[in-house]
Amino acid sequence: QEPDAKPPLVGEGPEPEPEPGTHETLCQLKRDQPSPCLSSAEDSGVDEGQGSPSDMSHSAEFRVDNNHLLLLMIHVFRENEEQLFKMIRMSTGHMEGNLQLLYVLLTDCYVYLLRKGAAEKPYLVEEAVSYNELDYVSVGLDQQTVKLVCTNRRKQFLLDTADVALAEFFLASLKSAMIKGCREPPYPSVLTDATMEKLALAKFVAQESKCEATAVTVRFYGLVHWEDPRDESLGP
Repeated sequence: QEPDAKPPLVGEGPEPEPEPGTHETLCQLKRDQPSPCLSSAEDSGVDEGQGSPSDMSHSAEFRVDNNHLLLLMIHVFRENEEQLFKMIRMSTGHMEGNLQLLYVLLTDCYVYLLRKGAAEKPYLVEEAVSYNELDYVSVGLDQQTVKLVCTNRRKQFLLDTADVALAEFFLASLKSAMIKGCREPPYPSVLTDATMEKLALAKFVAQESKCEATAVTVRFYGLVHWEDPRDESLGP
């Protein structure tokens, strides 16, 4: 005699479909899809093979352990099934003399701009930008800054990298997060000409040097600062 069939486990069976048209639906559908083909990656300016963000690293990347991930899920994430992609140390206020640490958190749905908080709430969300809000990304002169520009032009966020390698790492990570996450093609353009910044610097140098702006050529532009080892404001 054959043994009786085992009763089904609790929770077995098809999961309920999310309601169509919601943000969570788009994210869920994107997660269920296979990884983009090579042509999709090429169209977005990201090579998913050699040199992809999974192969790249930078000292500014913050390694998130399980305890930190739990804190982010409690205090930062907006979506129930949101997935962490990367967390990167950057800064703001460099050119205004008010240098402040900024954590840029990339998930599959949002770019979060975080500041350090208190013990009970270690991270404060300064801004949360959905990938679908992003219109384009503007890279500053010599890749010292990156500006995120939304379709609502009032929402623009200037991030200081002060490092060419960090700017490249951030841009590659951002594009890869959008490909794997909730953003559908076409992806935001990345502008790298920095025309207005070049003109402004040339005009400033011309005024200081008493010469014509057309005679000025900017060979190098970099953001630098003195760092006090006793100052913990820029620590992890």
